[in-house]
Amino acid sequence: MRTGACKFEINDQHSFFAELLRKNISMSSVSKDSSPFVRGVLIMVLAGLVLSTGGPIIRQIEEASGFQIVFWRSVTMAVFIFLILLARDRASIVPTLRGVGIPGISGGLFLGIGFFGYVFSITNTSVANTLFLISTVPFFTAIFARLLLREKVGKPTIIAIIVALIGVTIMVGQGLNAGRWLGNVMGIVCAVATSLYIISIRYGSVRYERVTDMVPTVCVAGVIGAIIAFIIEGGDVGISNNDLAWCAVAGAFQVGLGFMLYTMGSRYVRAAELSLLGLIEVIIGPIAVWLLLAELPDIYTVIGGAVVLLAIAGLALWSLRTSQPGNVS
Repeated sequence: MRTGACKFEINDQHSFFAELLRKNISMSSVSKDSSPFVRGVLIMVLAGLVLSTGGPIIRQIEEASGFQIVFWRSVTMAVFIFLILLARDRASIVPTLRGVGIPGISGGLFLGIGFFGYVFSITNTSVANTLFLISTVPFFTAIFARLLLREKVGKPTIIAIIVALIGVTIMVGQGLNAGRWLGNVMGIVCAVATSLYIISIRYGSVRYERVTDMVPTVCVAGVIGAIIAFIIEGGDVGISNNDLAWCAVAGAFQVGLGFMLYTMGSRYVRAAELSLLGLIEVIIGPIAVWLLLAELPDIYTVIGGAVVLLAIAGLALWSLRTSQPGNVS
């Protein structure tokens, strides 16, 4: 990625998260003496923490159908992201939304489809099955990145992906046989759609050798997901107050904040590494279930999570040692 003249600086009077939302960071380049990859890792850790709450949140929904869940989750997510962008950009909100271009629209479409895959997978099979299937995202992303973005997938990344998937298999393999057909198919749909979303935002983030703010893509995804769900459900989207509250939490916090951070991370790491770091969600997911639903993780979860952490840490250390900032081999 070509670097610009503006340096990444954090004012002591502002928080790191507040600085991330400032326009001069989301729209400016990164200086050569900074560490984009490290910044990307930190952002993706935050994204994984937030996204990992999806399973426990959806488990709290009592009566709403899958399409109703997607509708309200998408609506609240779109509103949340739009308000964030409006507060940040104000008068320039329209150029910001238009700036994502075709990559943003395609990324929003794929992410919107991914929402359906995730919800219908987690409501038709075990959380373990869903996480296992989503963990195949790095495989699809590495292939798509090589074919569509011409991004080199180096041996360290390939090794890290294999090691991470071994860890995920250890974590959730015990529950794989408990799944049902629809849940498994929708889990794969979610994985493929998420991979194409990653490819889209990665391309949009660095296209024409300039940095583009792709956060509005998440807002686009919310609009697309809501429209599709509303049409399929025939306009019958009325749900109980309890279900509406949990859908709102899922929309604004889990997918809204989570994918906003995920999209920010695409500026600093390549597509294959981005999807690998996304496996943090798979590690934290069982921990979130334990904290929110008092379900203790078993020994397989602990061992598998440690293996995935090892893969991610190894990739980060290798990249910092052998690559220029922002260029992971």
